[in-house]
Amino acid sequence: MVLGMCLLLVAPMAKANALLPGGTVAPDPANVNGAILATTGWVPFSFAATTGQVEELVVSNSTSPFGPGELAFVYQVQISSGTFEHLTGFDFAGYLTDVGSGCEVGDALLPCAGSTLPTNINRTGDGSTISFNFSPELVGGMWSYALIINANTFLYKTGSIGLIDGGGATVTGYEPTPEPAICSLLGVGLLGLLGLRKKE
Repeated sequence: MVLGMCLLLVAPMAKANALLPGGTVAPDPANVNGAILATTGWVPFSFAATTGQVEELVVSNSTSPFGPGELAFVYQVQISSGTFEHLTGFDFAGYLTDVGSGCEVGDALLPCAGSTLPTNINRTGDGSTISFNFSPELVGGMWSYALIINANTFLYKTGSIGLIDGGGATVTGYEPTPEPAICSLLGVGLLGLLGLRKKE
């Protein structure tokens, strides 16, 4: 009974572009609408011969495939000089994720200055790391479209963003954080009720 209740709580809605651990998908269009809960603002980065800036938004996504209000982590990168190949989000192990990329995202949550979709999006086997990959690379003067990770969580914390091409940089961003152990609480409550029943 407890298992059934937990499955109902965590069962995802139909997803447009689910990304499982170890998987790689094409960048399907994705829609994000809702309140911006946090933003890094535009953060400069540099490594090797590459310079640019990146921004991450955390959005309470009313159109999330996992249910209204679950979070979308939305990134955009702009290259000033050099080349750029990968943007990476971290700490998604244990979460369901649905990914995409697009230009018109919500009510202009990010500038539609992008001209380039990622070639593909992949996730490590342990599920923790999601990378948006560009081939050919972005070069100076280019912007990515919005890069979107929907996750089945309402909670987030400070984390980091990885930026890679022959060298790399890490800047402060956001990542999901575990929900309270709802299923554990339900299980303890039901066990308590069963204990009371046996005493009667």
